[in-house]
Amino acid sequence: MSHPPRIEVVAQPFGGADLGTAIAMELGSGAWTSFRAVVAFLKLSGLRHIAKPLDVFLGAGGQAKLSIGIDHDGTSLEGLQDLWRVINGRADLYVFKEGQGGQLRTFHPKGFLFERDDAALAVIGSGNLTAGGLFTNHELGVRIELDFADAGSTAFVTALATAMDAWQTPSPACVPVDGPLLTDLVASGDLVSEAAIAAGGRAAAAAARRRTAAGTAGRPKRFGASGAIGLAPEPPELPAMGPAAVAPPPPPSSLRPPTTPAPAPAAAPGITAGHQAFLIEVRPHHNGEIFLSKIAIDEDPGFFGYPFTGWTIPKKRGNRPYPMAMPDPQVAIVVYDTQGRPLVTQDHPLNVVFYTPKSEIRITIPPEPLGRIPHMSLLVMTRNPTPSYDYRLEFYPPNCNTSSVQRYRSHLVHTLPSGGAAVSRRYGWA
Repeated sequence: MSHPPRIEVVAQPFGGADLGTAIAMELGSGAWTSFRAVVAFLKLSGLRHIAKPLDVFLGAGGQAKLSIGIDHDGTSLEGLQDLWRVINGRADLYVFKEGQGGQLRTFHPKGFLFERDDAALAVIGSGNLTAGGLFTNHELGVRIELDFADAGSTAFVTALATAMDAWQTPSPACVPVDGPLLTDLVASGDLVSEAAIAAGGRAAAAAARRRTAAGTAGRPKRFGASGAIGLAPEPPELPAMGPAAVAPPPPPSSLRPPTTPAPAPAAAPGITAGHQAFLIEVRPHHNGEIFLSKIAIDEDPGFFGYPFTGWTIPKKRGNRPYPMAMPDPQVAIVVYDTQGRPLVTQDHPLNVVFYTPKSEIRITIPPEPLGRIPHMSLLVMTRNPTPSYDYRLEFYPPNCNTSSVQRYRSHLVHTLPSGGAAVSRRYGWA
């Protein structure tokens, strides 16, 4: 039996509705095999809410295409760069920008399409992939459930997919994202940092374009015959691991849980951690979980962004949710060998949960790094190592005794309850 389209109006923020919840929940639902998005603007504040669900969707074999606009400094370097890292070659990612001259038009659509063999779901509205567009701005959209057994639904999905094809087919205006393109966009001033945007990045972008134009006469343009983006002779490198120049913006209001326990109190506005690094001995569990220390978190809650403002989504209906960091912190994981040489380096949206029944803080590590982390390894957790990461997690095996690791271990001045283990873990701050 077929069903006609079921349409729900999403009037954000009235009635607790928001576009971000609709998109994140569908990505993480396991109900869809294909996801497409065409969005005018992207910033790190919005990406953080969909990074983990998108990673899970792609990890389960889902197919995806995303097109992001870069007009009017609406998209930041951090947002596009980190989306590219989350995708990690598993989906098609494009930037869309029409070349200058003639009839220049701003890329401004906001649409999302989920599909499987027998059904589809469209979310179309005014919200961009930013914190405001997904959660806090006044936005209007529709959520449309579509049954392929219904002719009208099938016709609608075909028309929507055809429209998206125009923005997701490589052309002079639609360019696949890779590392060299990101570097070109930075060099030309068409992609600037969130700090530059906040400080009036248009002036900086104009100056960068003038520098690029002076050094690239006669070179091919990225976007059309008269496009705005050229190739710089010596483009600057993208931000590397090192001391943070700009801290990521604080996360916005979180998603609400499917049930409604009393929400955790909000962190104090502008709270700043007193430490740059947290050090702790860890015992990884086979399920990927590593326990941190609630005692330590109480000593410096700002370091961890605690109290958490998000909630887990229970796997079984009726189970209680637990407070979690929302959005998932973006981290760089590095596992070292006994000589202090890197074995594994991986970017990861980190799941951080406060398991209230035992008052435990748990993080979840992917299987590949996990299998290389022995029990009682030293975790050095550095806050804001670059503008693109919230933390850097470095794991050193217990028999690694390089001079730098010895200095790290000198900070392990506190002992945790053993919990029945033969040896108690230690932790400290730097």
